[in-house]
Amino acid sequence: GGSISHLNARSVTIGREAALLKATTGFRSRTSHTFRLARIGPGWIIGAIEGASGLRNPGIHIAVTDCRLHHLSFSSVQELERTNPLLVLRLFKMMSHIMSRRQELTIEQFATLHSIMTSPASTKPLSRLTMGAIQSAMSYQ
Repeated sequence: GGSISHLNARSVTIGREAALLKATTGFRSRTSHTFRLARIGPGWIIGAIEGASGLRNPGIHIAVTDCRLHHLSFSSVQELERTNPLLVLRLFKMMSHIMSRRQELTIEQFATLHSIMTSPASTKPLSRLTMGAIQSAMSYQ
């Protein structure tokens, strides 16, 4: 972990995750194209389309680490609308709150990305001292 090569895109963690995904070939065929949609954390909502509109969610989500997944199909939400409308209202309010917070975080990241993309390029390579400081800052997070 003390060398500059540790800053490569395929770090130890990503390599471990890729190996795990490659080992789970039962979920995909050789002709399918899998890709990382996003790195998500606790509280994220995926595929809210099905629960809100009845459209089928075409995605297959594979977790790299252990997680707890709750799936509410459209038919179960429809049933809850009939039997307990207050619960469904609270569910949609919670989903709206979580999704709007995630959107705010994404907007903040766009501002950072924009400043990176529009900043002038460095005229000379970064020194080893600077690269070491970057590595220390990244490993601290």
